[in-house]
Amino acid sequence: DFRQAISYAIDREKIIKILMNNLGVTQYSPVSPANVAFYSDKIKKYPHDPKKAKGILTSIGFSDRDGDGILEDKDNNKLELSFFTTANDPQRGQIATLIKKDLEFLGFKVYFRPLVFNNLVTKLTATYDWEMILISLTGGIEPYFGKNVWSYKGNLHMWNTTGKPLGDYEIEIEDIFNKAARELNEEKRKELFGRWQQIVAEQLPLIYTVVPYSIYAVRNRFGNLYPTAYGGAFSEIEYIYIKE
Repeated sequence: DFRQAISYAIDREKIIKILMNNLGVTQYSPVSPANVAFYSDKIKKYPHDPKKAKGILTSIGFSDRDGDGILEDKDNNKLELSFFTTANDPQRGQIATLIKKDLEFLGFKVYFRPLVFNNLVTKLTATYDWEMILISLTGGIEPYFGKNVWSYKGNLHMWNTTGKPLGDYEIEIEDIFNKAARELNEEKRKELFGRWQQIVAEQLPLIYTVVPYSIYAVRNRFGNLYPTAYGGAFSEIEYIYIKE
């Protein structure tokens, strides 16, 4: 519930408008919408709704009990978060700043600190000294290649480093990836990974934000150009010719 409140609080459209010149789309799934082979639109989505986010926080016991503008839990602990991202990525720092403002609007106290990449990785995978991190993970066409992140036994399973499942949903994800590794039928694999996306969008072990468009410029001397999300401008290179 707490993570769902955060997801509703994030104004993804503002991020796209201000920082991407409207050249991007909102992201709620671990699969990019451009990956038509596996992407499922039948997932829970979190359009910007501060009122709904505030309602969820209230329902789980957070309210501004002393009137200082910061939410407290039932034991009067203030709702404070440390928020890290990489220091060498200006756009990511700007995205984090907008997210920080969205959360502060609800009554969070957010301590934002950009870190050099090696220090960020140390916190994420060694000391576990973090509460919220904005980071990107390398994606690809085939979801199974991300099993190191999604398996509760994986060394990039950053939200749960115990090697044991947090609950039934992690056991189901493990089962999905194991079945998908053995399944050759494309439709059945898409169905399996569609269910995985539904689980992730509901449980939010990771909260997704936005995905930028991939834009290519190609000289007009090339003919038969059919760019795809899978291979870029020259994905169908065997059909491309050079005009006289």
